[in-house]
Amino acid sequence: MNTKIVFLALIFAFSFSGAVFGQESYKTLVFEGNQKFNANDYDGASSKYMEAIKSNSGDFTAHYNLGNALYKRKMYQDAKEEYAKAEKLSQTLPDKAATLHNLGNTMMQMNQPDKAADYYKQSLKQDPYNEATRKNYEIAKLKQKEKERNNSKKDQGSGKNGGGQYKNKGEKRRF
Repeated sequence: MNTKIVFLALIFAFSFSGAVFGQESYKTLVFEGNQKFNANDYDGASSKYMEAIKSNSGDFTAHYNLGNALYKRKMYQDAKEEYAKAEKLSQTLPDKAATLHNLGNTMMQMNQPDKAADYYKQSLKQDPYNEATRKNYEIAKLKQKEKERNNSKKDQGSGKNGGGQYKNKGEKRRF
């Protein structure tokens, strides 16, 4: 009877120590990734964050930090995907606001100011007093209007005569 109890206690102890070790390993990998990020080694940081995600894919921090490292590497589509994962895993308003802000920045880099404005707006709902997000929102809205103006000019310039030019320069166009 005593041997069964000791045996079960040992099994429990080993399984518990594995979970603690796994958590420690995750934290260590994130820490090492942060050190590499701070040293501007974004490739190395990305590797550490990916290792951390392999050991604990359900934690916000490694996904968010990987998004930051990918953003710095100008891998915007990949950064967007990591930020989206981090946003789903965020459990605090500041984390959610920061992730939405960074999604907005990523969309701006991808020349999608309309989507960027949406993300900034969502971020402002989480953190209404964030001036950097407010400023970025205003810039995104201006870029969106500029893009719409340019698109409408292109549409107007592509008439029947090709490129909006008159065939006979002396002739006025009638509407």
